[in-house]
Amino acid sequence: MNATAVETSRHHALGQTNVGFYAVFLPDGYDDDANVARRYPLCVLLHGQGSTETKLAAQIFPALRVPGVLYVAPRAPHPHEEVFTGGEPGFRAWPMAWSRWGEVGFPREDVEALDVPRLYTDWIARCVDDVRRRYRVDAHRLMVVGHSEGATYAHAFSAHHPELVARYFAYAGGPFDFTLTDETCAECFKAHHVLPLIAHNRRDPDNKVEGSEELAAYLESHGVVHETCFPDDEVHRFTEKVLERGRVFMGNWIESSRR
Repeated sequence: MNATAVETSRHHALGQTNVGFYAVFLPDGYDDDANVARRYPLCVLLHGQGSTETKLAAQIFPALRVPGVLYVAPRAPHPHEEVFTGGEPGFRAWPMAWSRWGEVGFPREDVEALDVPRLYTDWIARCVDDVRRRYRVDAHRLMVVGHSEGATYAHAFSAHHPELVARYFAYAGGPFDFTLTDETCAECFKAHHVLPLIAHNRRDPDNKVEGSEELAAYLESHGVVHETCFPDDEVHRFTEKVLERGRVFMGNWIESSRR
């Protein structure tokens, strides 16, 4: 083999940064000349596993699409396994939930060492930072709304970045135990005055209520001011009862941000 052939057979690797995706929902009148100097409160929407950023928005809008609020909906970073078997496109935050997670030879330890929950919550923070640079968002801390797995991460994001969050609404989430191992989460919430609303239907067939009850008990035992909503319904999806509670919770946030 001549020298030229050896040179052309070399391979090189370049460092990569995962950019990811998020959707932004602008309030009515955002581009009007009359509002060019106006800045808007920011609400983060986090979807559940197998869903997408736009599907969650479709589920809760217009019930929680309050006028005068700008919304950002990050897409979870990992494809749901149904994508590979002909199902609808969807994404998830937990690679450890993949069906092969427990098989011999699956690099479970390597994935666990990455601290996947923290990678996702840091990515959400990067989305928030990017939105604040690109759009007219006010300086007040934001609100987070999450459903199912998105509710788990509404809590985790608030625990990891409490300086960004004024309040969060976690509906039908869990487990939350990876943030409840000590007093760190509670102390962060109290120091930054983060207000959680933990909601879950008691007879939810898809995600048991015990995880949300454990989180509420943790907050109560550590003296964290919080709200709860545990209707005796048998569905996992958003209900009008829960959305009405969310509307009040969001309305109070908007009023407090104007003071």
